[in-house]
Amino acid sequence: GKKGYTFTPARRTFDVGLTDITGVNFTAAEASVYGQADLAGTWRTNMLRTGTENGWVRARLTIGATGVATCESYETSTSAGDTTCPADFDLTFTVNPDTGAIIQSGAYAAGDGGHMTMNSDMDFAAGTATAGTNYQIMIAQKEGTTNYSNANLASHNFVVHGMVVGQTNEWWYGTGATDTALVTTMSEEVGPTGAPSATINGVTLAVAVDGVVTLVDALGARASDFEGFLSVDKKTMVGTYTDINGDYQLMIVQITDGQAVANLTGSSYNHLLGVGDDVFWAHHDINVSRFETSFLPDILALTFNLDVMLSYNWNLSLAYTPIQKLGLVSVKKLTIAPNGQAIVTNPETDAIVFHGQLAFDGTFMVGTETMELTEGTFYTLNVITH
Repeated sequence: GKKGYTFTPARRTFDVGLTDITGVNFTAAEASVYGQADLAGTWRTNMLRTGTENGWVRARLTIGATGVATCESYETSTSAGDTTCPADFDLTFTVNPDTGAIIQSGAYAAGDGGHMTMNSDMDFAAGTATAGTNYQIMIAQKEGTTNYSNANLASHNFVVHGMVVGQTNEWWYGTGATDTALVTTMSEEVGPTGAPSATINGVTLAVAVDGVVTLVDALGARASDFEGFLSVDKKTMVGTYTDINGDYQLMIVQITDGQAVANLTGSSYNHLLGVGDDVFWAHHDINVSRFETSFLPDILALTFNLDVMLSYNWNLSLAYTPIQKLGLVSVKKLTIAPNGQAIVTNPETDAIVFHGQLAFDGTFMVGTETMELTEGTFYTLNVITH
């Protein structure tokens, strides 16, 4: 999602043995940078905010060639149902030509300008920002010209990752499926300390022709202020709502049937929002190297992939010194299943500390994580563009 480095070759194969391995090297090359023109189009945005104020904002924006955004609809958790654009709406998105980062300006921009990155398809973006005494994460999906129907979400398996702010502050993830009537059955719903505070088991989805997804009752009437948008490839839905407890949620649903890509090799960029003992945002570089290894090739002929994830170049809202930021640099084993599920485990306990899901085409990943920092325990929602 920003200027980084790719590696040639993208992967190396070697045999695990009892002798040193030499000559297994990579050549680094600077990756391409996105330009201002790549932002042009109409985008659906969903933002979750926490701090002194908790809530969500969702909008439909058309961004012109120079980055000036025209508001098509604008809705907040404090005025759910009212989609009228503010009369004084003023917002511009500018792509940094050196880094590819997207920065905001104007009356409706985040106070610090925010920081966003796009995926390589240039149809998905994520970012974090400070707005006054609040911290926020935003996901944007680009519209296309396709039409939608209920059939697009019928009889599918899916994974969901979400964040809750308000009285309850936590991440959650789950797996489930829809039936032919778009009713959900959740086989798993997990929070950091047990079951999450609210469930989506048994809800009924409805898909409008423009890709807007809502929750409806048995008669088809809207049953919640939930609203999401289904991506052009009909594989990812991002939405916000106020749940039954009065808390505010950002939710990302990803269809897992027929996963096309199961690796994140190369350069990526992560944005995260953390809640718990305090609130903060962070964004940083990620690089994943994949090693294809064989174990006792002459006897068992066993081959497996080893993905190593480097997280570095941290920026965060907490007042960290450069030395403290260096302390956040980490190298972890990332396990990616054929269905795109990605996990990181504690090497001492085997407990899952990061649970993620790759996009259908591998151009982004969404995940939840529990982080232990000097300030305490944090529950984070991570959105990684690739």
